[in-house]
Amino acid sequence: PASAAGHRRRPAPLAPQFPDWPERVTVDDYLAGGFEMTATSALSFRRDCLLKALPIPERMRFLYADDYLTLHALFQGPAVCLTSALALHRIHGANYCAGGLLGNPKKLAADLEMGAIYEEKLNEFLNRSGKDLSPAFRRRRELELLRRKLLLAMHQGRRGAAFTIWLSGLMRSGLSPFGLFRLATCALALLSPSLYLSLYESYAASASAKAARRAVVPS
Repeated sequence: PASAAGHRRRPAPLAPQFPDWPERVTVDDYLAGGFEMTATSALSFRRDCLLKALPIPERMRFLYADDYLTLHALFQGPAVCLTSALALHRIHGANYCAGGLLGNPKKLAADLEMGAIYEEKLNEFLNRSGKDLSPAFRRRRELELLRRKLLLAMHQGRRGAAFTIWLSGLMRSGLSPFGLFRLATCALALLSPSLYLSLYESYAASASAKAARRAVVPS
């Protein structure tokens, strides 16, 4: 009813949070792990650049399309980052990413499927250009993939498979401080995924906690 609609609470704006982007970004910045990509709605491309990137691989239905376009653009030339809020994004219960990824097995499975397609395209670009990811960035990506595979296995009740994934990560981590930190936190997920996710959400929402982790255990 119109009368009820008039009394609905207006949505509360959230303070914009931007990564620490440099003003100018090159493909080498990304390959070094120094550039955090953003969502499709925050991207703008020159027409000639976009035409070279399209079409987006059909199997990459809705996840990683933004990363694919950004990657394609960076291999064509540098990009500029604007930290002004130039668009609005409405967050509600039906947003695909509003409810998080790590706690939803269907979303995790889709992420792993489409992430593998993105990885194929990334390797194609690297092979053609003769470039490669920095060792540190590659390790971070491998550890994140391990975490997602482990959590999916736990959500699906495959505890033995989850432990095997964790153990393989331990053998490949090289005993780096960040690798051991990530594996230690993932060990908690082996005991209780819900407790792990609760603690992770608190950590992700705390700028001071993340700053402390970076100071003690740099990635």
